[in-house]
Amino acid sequence: MLSPIAGSDPARAPHVLLSAYPVDPRRGSEPGVGCHWIGVHLAAGCRVTAVVHRDRGGGVEHTAACYDDALRSGRLRLIAIAPGWLSRALKALPGAWYAAYRAWQRQATAAARAAVALDPPDWIHHLSLNSYREPGYLYHLGLPVVWGPIGGVQDADPRLVRLQGGRARAAEAVRTAINRWCAAYAPAPRAARRTARVLLAANPEAEAWARRGRQAVVRSLLETAVERTDPPPSSSAGRAGVLWVGSDEARKNPEFALLAHALLGRCLPGIGLTLVGLGAARERALRAWASEREIDLTGVRILARIPRADLVALYRGARLFWFTSYRDTSGNVLLEAMAHGAVPVAFAQHGAAAILDQGAGELVTLAAPRAMLNDWVRRSRRLMCDERAWLAAAETAITRCERRYRWTGKWPALRLALLRAGVWPLPPAASSPSSARMAPANRPPSPLCASVSSRAAPRSVPTIGGCPGSPPAATATW
Repeated sequence: MLSPIAGSDPARAPHVLLSAYPVDPRRGSEPGVGCHWIGVHLAAGCRVTAVVHRDRGGGVEHTAACYDDALRSGRLRLIAIAPGWLSRALKALPGAWYAAYRAWQRQATAAARAAVALDPPDWIHHLSLNSYREPGYLYHLGLPVVWGPIGGVQDADPRLVRLQGGRARAAEAVRTAINRWCAAYAPAPRAARRTARVLLAANPEAEAWARRGRQAVVRSLLETAVERTDPPPSSSAGRAGVLWVGSDEARKNPEFALLAHALLGRCLPGIGLTLVGLGAARERALRAWASEREIDLTGVRILARIPRADLVALYRGARLFWFTSYRDTSGNVLLEAMAHGAVPVAFAQHGAAAILDQGAGELVTLAAPRAMLNDWVRRSRRLMCDERAWLAAAETAITRCERRYRWTGKWPALRLALLRAGVWPLPPAASSPSSARMAPANRPPSPLCASVSSRAAPRSVPTIGGCPGSPPAATATW
């Protein structure tokens, strides 16, 4: 249960400047992380100014609709920044996505600097992408910074990459070399780590990196969570087969799932495997890969991205969930599967190892490829054939999600870190960054409230919602 820190009075509520790049839960769990973190702060009683990415998908409008009451009351402002010409040009170049992202972050920092000058926050929460290599630039603003949850420190075990083609293996090797150099020497992450008052780490590798800074309060906290969980099942009736959810990225490793399914099908004929999230080109390449190796695809169904409601139905209809990623910070889909009773099987590494410990799923120890494949199939067969074992695992997974991985549990963990770092409780009014703020009822409107049409604000920085003391702005106005 959330513990609001300042009730619902905007004049007394702490003010948080949140940097969240994507805010569209309709596109999946990862793009929805920013939207949910806005809700975490609002539910705790904070006042939030959120700097977000404006795309063509309507994610900002969807988020505005989700928090319409907070927008109208002045507890939430959304500064939606469309990518400028440089960011758009870089994004069009192959391999330059992160350069485009950094260009957008510079736009976000300029907008945040203007917002801070007019209405200083009590702390900054830089969420955005959870990669430790992309700390943004908000830590230069001289305010207390909460950074994270961060991830991306983890590297792929070479034994798990062997099923990929030569190009993918070479790309992973280059990525590993760059990542290790960045973890040790990259100046921006090290500067952000040194400046941050609180560092939230999404997995053990990120936590170890965060603790090298020796200054910030470090807290282990997943970057994602689930909104709700299903009741524990009383039987496996209505559930059958295996579900896999991922994307076209090589690191999602669907090849391993096809191999495991073919081997499992020898002892459990007719077992189905559904792969969700693969585009047409990736599907063709995957089928060609299987054909070259004479892998039987009987019972395999490959789907593209599907609506959330349909995906939830697949979770609820699956007996097992296979998480085959060879490199992943935590795995949003892993939590989704657990919340709906599909028992996961995953490799014992990175965030999955922490999520699935204590019987919430099956963890396959890293070993030689053939040994891992045999162990994976053995564990899956046991869960398919042993009703009591499956029921125990499903109940443990749902209970663990309910107790540890609900969005409502984020604030208590963050609150404890803020207490330890001395960021909250706020200092006396005379020394608080927000002390100069007048009560909303007695304060004139801020010019930033009119940034939709104001010449003083960048044209690429439309604002939804009103500042405290101003009339509520229409959420459809840009």
